[in-house]
Amino acid sequence: MPRRKTYFPVLTMACAALALTFGLASFSADAKAQDAPKLLGKYDDWSAYTYGSGNDRMCYAMTTPVKMLPAGANRGDVYFMVTHRPARNTRNEISMRVGYPFKSTSRPFATVGRDKFQMFSGVKEGGEHRFWAWL
Repeated sequence: MPRRKTYFPVLTMACAALALTFGLASFSADAKAQDAPKLLGKYDDWSAYTYGSGNDRMCYAMTTPVKMLPAGANRGDVYFMVTHRPARNTRNEISMRVGYPFKSTSRPFATVGRDKFQMFSGVKEGGEHRFWAWL
């Protein structure tokens, strides 16, 4: 399997520049524009975005699988994200949307090389969160 490049330094610099820019300047934006994530850039398989305003502003990098197995499985959209929420002092939060709802007994995990990382699911949160897992 080909190695995927990581762009955490690019994301960190983009988010820091964005936070500085918006922290120093006051602006008003159309509410409709605030509802949609803003693309900061594309880097091979990854895309970087910013979303929200003020204390709710966040930056994230997102990618989709290069290959999904088993092929033809009945699932929705699958994403892997790394998120920064400066106002909450949250950096490098790992999350993934698996494309189907977790069961209440699910114990999601991610394997990277030989390392296995236990995650927790959003089943207890209900709604769209039941499709997500966090590290």
